[in-house]
This record gives sequence, structure tokens and C-alpha cells, in this order.
Amino acid sequence: PTAVPVPETDTPDPSMEFGDGDDFGEGWGEGSGSGFGGGTSFFGVASRAERIAYVIDYSASMRGQGREDLMRKELIRSVDRIAPKTNYALIFFAGPAWVAGDEVDWTKKKATVTGKGRRKYDWKSPGTAHEWEQVGKKEPVDWLGATDGQLSKSRRIIKETRLVWGTRWDNPLQMALDMDPPPQVIYFMTDGAASVKGMEIIKQHRGRTKIYTIAYGTPDKAKIPLREIADMTGGKFKFVSMEQIRNMEKKIKK
Repeated sequence: PTAVPVPETDTPDPSMEFGDGDDFGEGWGEGSGSGFGGGTSFFGVASRAERIAYVIDYSASMRGQGREDLMRKELIRSVDRIAPKTNYALIFFAGPAWVAGDEVDWTKKKATVTGKGRRKYDWKSPGTAHEWEQVGKKEPVDWLGATDGQLSKSRRIIKETRLVWGTRWDNPLQMALDMDPPPQVIYFMTDGAASVKGMEIIKQHRGRTKIYTIAYGTPDKAKIPLREIADMTGGKFKFVSMEQIRNMEKKIKK
């Protein structure tokens, strides 16, 4: 046998710590959730999963104080950090809910969503922001692969999708939970309070899907149900204050 010299190196042992922690840190975290099955991070909340659904508030109340621009930028950053092995979905909501990329025509009492294959899905409201209901067939949500082409398309959709009136939480969460196979992680971000209906559907999926809730400059009364949803599903709760939003917008502009 021939002796083979083994050179000494100063390279540290690889860390088994995953993601970018539970706080924003400098720039709200730059780590990736990649490797070991896939993942990403959103607003500093890291996840490790092979199927991630984003359920994102695109309501008109996002306008002003830098909230809309920062939401779009952070969502794009999160999508860009999706690991190659990860499948993902983008669901947007206000009063109605829709798959990102759909066309949405709406008034304060009705909306028509035109989705894949030009299929139409109808919504109605008595004229109040929180009482939207779907009429007829429900829109299915497909998983997307994290390919260069698909990620580029998602970035464009995130930038260009218009805000819509109203806020209701349970319908878009139901769309995500009905996916086949279901998500392992849902990022649910909202800037408003809403009447929380349909908590039973979340209880039914307990242990199957973790919901990471992000209260995005929300009023105090919205924090409690968002924290409960995260706790109920084994997810995490994050509150992003208006001060943090303004500070982060200033950093981006510099």
C-alpha cells in the first residue's frame, strides 16, 4: 500500500443550521432554504419543504406607506430563493381569490376570475369587504416547478398584478389546502383584519400543512387569529410593523 498525504485545511466544518433564522437581521436575511429537500424564506421566515404555497394579500389597502412596493419586492426575493427541488404555488386574494396570473374583473359586489384555459370563476359580495363568497365551481391550483422560465414568469406576474378590493382569509387558504398533493408549508401574508371564518378547515389539516403567518402592518386585532393559525398548524408567526416597513423601504431606495 502507498501512503497518501492528507493536507490540512482551515475550512470549517459545514453548518447543519438551516435557513436564515427567525428575525429580519441585516436586509431581513439573505440565507436560502435550499438543500435537504428544498425550501426558501419570506420576510426572514425560513422554511424547509418540497411543496410551498404562497397565499398573499393583494387587497387595495396595500396602497400607501411603501407597503405595496415592499410586498412585491420581498415576494420576488423569496421566489428567487426557492430551491430547485421545490414545487411552489402563488395564490393572491382580496375579496375574491385567484391563482397568480389570472385575469380579475371586479366591482364591489361581484368578480369574475378568468383562469387557465379561459375558464371563468365567479364571486359575489353583498357590498361589504369581508363577505365575499365563491359562486359555482372552485378554481383548482396547480403546482409549479422552480425552473428558470417559470420563475421569470412569476416575477413578472408579482410585479404587474393589480390590487383588488376587499379582504377575506378563508377562501384562499382553502384553495391552497385543497391542492393535490397538499402543501407542506403555506406562507400566508395579510395587511388587514378580516372576519375569520372556516377555522375548521385549518383544524382538519393540522399536522399535514404548516402555515407561516405574516402580519404585515396589521391592526392589533388581526395579530391574535394569525398567531392562532400558526400555532394550530405548527407554523410560525411574524409581525412586521409599519416602522420596519418604512425602514426597509429606505434601505432599498439607497
